[in-house]
Amino acid sequence: MKLIRFYFLILCLGFLATNYLVFANEAKPVSKAQVDSFLSFVKDNLNNNWQPPNGVTNITAQIFLDNNAAIVDKKFTNKNNSKPALEAVQKAIEATKFPKLDVNETDKIILTLNFNANMSSHGDGKESLSCKVEIRQLTKVMTKSKK
Repeated sequence: MKLIRFYFLILCLGFLATNYLVFANEAKPVSKAQVDSFLSFVKDNLNNNWQPPNGVTNITAQIFLDNNAAIVDKKFTNKNNSKPALEAVQKAIEATKFPKLDVNETDKIILTLNFNANMSSHGDGKESLSCKVEIRQLTKVMTKSKK
């Protein structure tokens, strides 16, 4: 009889813990205004920190941030294979302080940044930077990456 009570107690505690974790991980809604403010801040800072070199820059960067806005991973696609352009983008990202976005502890923030420029040796040219943000639950990202 004591053994049955013990297993029943373990079963109840497991159920309570599972329900607590489910409720603790419910997504906090992030408003469009918060995301717009975040992106505006990031874009302004990156534009201030980015000094495109002479030639063509066509780089896409994916920046993975944790819920405290710390960089946990970076991936770059250097479409024109320009080492100076890649170094300029990396320096701009390293010099940028990313603001905290109010998300859950299990959320991962994924920034996709497109750096494009065509600079002449005379110091003139065109440059543009576009930003997109995606917020995913870390567990879902990990599940997708394991498949």
